[in-house]
Amino acid sequence: MATTEDNNRKRPSEVEDSTTTTTTTNTTNTTNTNTNTTNTATTRPPPKKRFLSSRSASPSHSSDGTPLTLDDNSQEDTIDTFKEPLEVYRRDAIIRQLKEYRRSYRQWKKRADLAEERRQDCERQLRVWDTQFKQLQAYMQGRILDHTPEYHPSFIKDDWAVNITTTMANALRRGELTEDLMGALYNYSVPFSTKRMHFLGLLEPSGENSALRSKYKNALSSFTSNQSTLLDSINQYRSFNTKFILLTEELRLLTNRLELAESLLQETRLKLSKANDKLAAEKETSANFSNPTQPRDTSDAKDTASEGTTPPQILETQQDPLICAQQTLEKQLREIEEMKDQRIELKQQLFQLEVDYVVLPETRIYKDPLCRQALQTYDYQRDKNDHLTNVCQKLQKELEDSQSTRRQFLEELDTKQTGHIKGLEEQLRKLDGDLTRIRGHRDALQSNLEERKANTEFGRDSISELRVIGDVRKEQVFSLGVELSRLRLKGAAKSGSHDLYKFMMAIDEKKRTREVLEKELREADTKIQATRARYLDPEALAILDDEFTLITKIKHVREQLDVFKETYGFEATHTDEKAILDILQAKVKSEQASIIEARQKMEALESTEHQLLSEIQSVTMAFGELEESNLAKIHELAVMEDEVTVLQGERVKYSQTFTALNKSKDAHAMVANALSKKVEKQLAYIKQLNEREKNLGNQITTLDRQSVASSGAVEIYLQKSLEMKASLEELKEKMLFGKEKIGELEKSVLEKIKMIEEDAHSRMRLEEGCELLRRKVEATTKVEKPVEMKLRKEKEEYRSLLNCSSCRTRLKSHVLMRCMHTFCKDCLDIRIETRQRRCPSCGESFGINDVKQFYL
Repeated sequence: MATTEDNNRKRPSEVEDSTTTTTTTNTTNTTNTNTNTTNTATTRPPPKKRFLSSRSASPSHSSDGTPLTLDDNSQEDTIDTFKEPLEVYRRDAIIRQLKEYRRSYRQWKKRADLAEERRQDCERQLRVWDTQFKQLQAYMQGRILDHTPEYHPSFIKDDWAVNITTTMANALRRGELTEDLMGALYNYSVPFSTKRMHFLGLLEPSGENSALRSKYKNALSSFTSNQSTLLDSINQYRSFNTKFILLTEELRLLTNRLELAESLLQETRLKLSKANDKLAAEKETSANFSNPTQPRDTSDAKDTASEGTTPPQILETQQDPLICAQQTLEKQLREIEEMKDQRIELKQQLFQLEVDYVVLPETRIYKDPLCRQALQTYDYQRDKNDHLTNVCQKLQKELEDSQSTRRQFLEELDTKQTGHIKGLEEQLRKLDGDLTRIRGHRDALQSNLEERKANTEFGRDSISELRVIGDVRKEQVFSLGVELSRLRLKGAAKSGSHDLYKFMMAIDEKKRTREVLEKELREADTKIQATRARYLDPEALAILDDEFTLITKIKHVREQLDVFKETYGFEATHTDEKAILDILQAKVKSEQASIIEARQKMEALESTEHQLLSEIQSVTMAFGELEESNLAKIHELAVMEDEVTVLQGERVKYSQTFTALNKSKDAHAMVANALSKKVEKQLAYIKQLNEREKNLGNQITTLDRQSVASSGAVEIYLQKSLEMKASLEELKEKMLFGKEKIGELEKSVLEKIKMIEEDAHSRMRLEEGCELLRRKVEATTKVEKPVEMKLRKEKEEYRSLLNCSSCRTRLKSHVLMRCMHTFCKDCLDIRIETRQRRCPSCGESFGINDVKQFYL
């Protein structure tokens, strides 16, 4: 805008100097210029001052050097009044157009040089990446583990190796790196990296393979990063290549227009020379018909009379070309007036086409079916991406829930197993108590039987044998008691409760205190006897001792009689031996029956113990399978996270391109508004000049040539429309390929969802089985003792310590590294979101990086 206004201001002073510069234009330096500047240059009107000074600037001498008469001046004025403004306007317009061409040529030359430098930089970067890729390929080939001789021929005969070798060979023959080669390299590098990642997942992180695995992982990460940068460089190269193609196309169009302008300039020069020749010829003819020897004296009447008496034929011959010219000019003026409207419409159409060629308006951009399809596909891809992110988030939440439930499930299994073990130990203790009680009854019966045999005459001979048997039994009972105390202490130690162990130790300590008390009693007896001997007579003491001994014997005999009666069911004074034998036999049978029942109970408990052990083993096997399935799911989720990151990167790229398009749209809209204002001004000025113009014959030829140029431009636009159609078909193919890939991704996601649902169904079955087992265990351990109640309370207290100290409902899962206090994840997230980053227990401040997760 500023350059055109400056040119309009300097126009009157440059008109005379511009005539000398028209012949020195160099046609080889002409290049492409903007369509708006060419249109404004061709339609720029002449200055108004030329109309005022045209007569004063007319020459006073002819081309031969002879001074012109008044008649000649009048004729020349009549001819030049139509031609001179148009010629001056055309010369001025051509000069300004050439200056604009030169200026635009310099600008576009600079832009082309910059584009060429960028293209060279891109090619240099591509060569560098190619060398780095070759080095990486050589390094990876050196790092291959399998160096068998059959590996390399099979590797070379693969499909992807054959394809890439052919593309590389073609590229080397052409001497440049093509997009096909880079695209093929990237397409084959993606499955290469996925296979190597799968191989890395198969490697076990053991001590021997840890170093190799870390190195292999680092090499793979560097390879993937290089591939991503290679893809970015490919995209940059493509963008620069498209820009370079557009610039070359614009340059070509500008050269074509410059050639047309040069041809127009040459034709105008030829016409100007022809017009000058015609004027010179007409002046010569008029000079020949007139008398050049007569002096120019206005006061001489003879001269006027002689001029008036010239023959009419000479006047007719002198007026014939003027009349013909007037007639032709009138015809041309009529045709021009008829074609004004058509010319204006053609100019508007041409200007609209040129504006559309420079920048398309927003309405037409959005009305374009290609843009609509692109927006629809963009919205569809964005919605699909959001849907996939929601699905991934749901899967992550379900995985976290499954992990939390897995931990609770394991804790419940551990508690059930410990409870079941404790119940079995309590049953064993009960059985041990019953056994000791039965053995005590049996020993008592045997001792009573032996005493009875000793009292009778028949059993006196076997007293020594019975004593030996009694000693052996006592030793056995003592050893069993020691074994029982040891087993009690062992069970208490296995249970892990300190209080139970103390209680068992206290039982043994009570025995020790009893022995101490017996010793103290003996010492007290000795002290009593000493005092009695000190204060009483020996005779009275002897009598008292005899009475005391007799009383104690009587009491002892009575107690033995009561015990005998309680154990055997009859009195010792009973004389009927048959009845006594019957009673003893019934007692022995009852004791044997109770022993058999106890043995059956023991066998039943042992069988249930084996069954429970087998169930525990099956549960552990199922738990191992669950862990394997969880690991597989974690790996699948990692793959899905990688895919999600790739989709997010694509979404970011699309958003960036969309913002860039919006910015370019705004810039083009501003340029279009400025150009529309400029066009309105120029159209108003053209209308004013069109009212003043009377001789527009030469402009008809210019309009014809412009129509020819517009037809050439229309052909160019048609070619571009064909190219756009071809590019649209390519984009459709790419869209179809993208849709197929999205369909495959949807299928894979559906398969994974089916697998997750099947795993959830199997997990529900396992939970139902565990619930049945828990009910069975509860049914077996319904009867509770005070010790068990105490242990359960302690267990609840210990479990309450595992809960979060802030909410007291959820388990502790995260620790603050500043103060080492533990809380649940939700409480810490609430504090981080509300900016209350202080420990609830001690009030110490913490950051996001100080929160770490741990597992109970």
